[in-house]
Amino acid sequence: MNLCIDSQSALLHCQPDSLDALIDRLEKNGYEPLVRKAAHHFASVFGGTADDLFGGKNDEEDEENGKDAEDSRRRLLSLEKIGYNWGFDNLRGFSKVPDIKGDLFFSEDGAGMLFVTVVETSSKQGGDDSSCMIRAGFIGDSEEKTALKEFIQAIDKALDEEHIEADWTADDIRNKTYQELAQGERDTDLQSASAITERELKAARSLENANVREVASLVRRSGVMLAKELLKQKAEQASDLIRYVDQLLQVDLLHQEYVVVCQKSGEHVNRVETRDVIDQMARLGVRCSCGKSISEEQIEGLLASDPLLPRMLDNNYWMSATVVRLLNSLNVPSERILVNVAPNAEDVELFADIDGTLVMFELKDAEFSLNHAYSLGARIGMHRPQLAFVVSTKGISSEVKDHFKRIKPETKMVYVANLIQLEATLKKVVEGVRTMRVKAWLAYFQGLLNFPVAPLMLPKLQSAKFEIPHVVTSVQMQPEARDRDRERESDQQPAVR
Repeated sequence: MNLCIDSQSALLHCQPDSLDALIDRLEKNGYEPLVRKAAHHFASVFGGTADDLFGGKNDEEDEENGKDAEDSRRRLLSLEKIGYNWGFDNLRGFSKVPDIKGDLFFSEDGAGMLFVTVVETSSKQGGDDSSCMIRAGFIGDSEEKTALKEFIQAIDKALDEEHIEADWTADDIRNKTYQELAQGERDTDLQSASAITERELKAARSLENANVREVASLVRRSGVMLAKELLKQKAEQASDLIRYVDQLLQVDLLHQEYVVVCQKSGEHVNRVETRDVIDQMARLGVRCSCGKSISEEQIEGLLASDPLLPRMLDNNYWMSATVVRLLNSLNVPSERILVNVAPNAEDVELFADIDGTLVMFELKDAEFSLNHAYSLGARIGMHRPQLAFVVSTKGISSEVKDHFKRIKPETKMVYVANLIQLEATLKKVVEGVRTMRVKAWLAYFQGLLNFPVAPLMLPKLQSAKFEIPHVVTSVQMQPEARDRDRERESDQQPAVR
């Protein structure tokens, strides 16, 4: 499952307390509020009601529980840090922590969890101009598209009953550094991966095979090559070579032509795209320069490179396309990926904005050595990504890892020593980034689940009317078993003398 967080937000002109009525209506529509349910269970154990837990505090209690306010601030800051806007300019400058409310729900189809939060953004005396930010979201399978839509429709219906309008906007979480790179403010050699075509993505997948790349490079260096000459170079691998050539033909990196070879001079007399053309020439009476009919001369298959081939091989562009394809499969759109297209670049650079996290890729179709690590370290210092991938097709020198252990960059390093490891490693990292975001959201709701004991117990203790709530603490035995236990106990009692 590709874990994701999808959310939408809206600015409401109302009091945050309106959330209570909203949750009431959602519950009537089948959305069971889990935080409220947990509060009811908590109160049933210690005595009291859930309202006692969520009731307002007086000023004295606020001073005594300053830690609670600071925890609320930190929860909001943790989400603000990963890109969620709450509608105020600077939370750190607030003298009063905004009111936080929310609840969790299971999605009806079991594909994940839904949540709704309301945070006060401004409050004026009288309450007429109060406003708050509402956010509804889904945590679960990225392929699930309907749960959040239906949830927001239920919220809209509930708000309508309270005469509150909501204009929803999808939360677009972007990394600031990535935006600067995309706008060309730092590097003009970067272009959006949206420019990579489906044909190029397909061709790159074929070139991931080192043997296929070797054949492609041989033909590319020659420009054109007789098929039999290619087979002569590695006669012991003829069957494999035929398979590699076929793969290149299927993705249109090579195309096959035919050439008429004069048996007398050995020269290439005619070069045509299909064998049918030679047959037509023979029927029309076309002859070789030596006087023989074209049909009597030797006809050889010719391999020619397509214009796409040098583009894919130059600067290891195929590696960039491979990473883009894998990121796309993990629901990272091409619009969130930048590829370095600088001519004659020794190393390929690629940047991706994965749910607000800047990830940098260094791609090399050779061993990655210490010299490469020095230049990579400089680029890491310039762009300051949260994660940096070092991807090599022929291994990574141990000196590289030792180097980054010594300098201790703030960036987390990820090493991929061959293409076989790339897909699994990339999947693990992307899932890790998204899991971190999920943890930040769940920590937000965990704070709401820290129910205090004092609001329930103190009023009882102070009024001297302390009643123990009914809680089942033991399992009732059948009468026969109970009688046997009593007889056993009496037998074990010492006789009184």
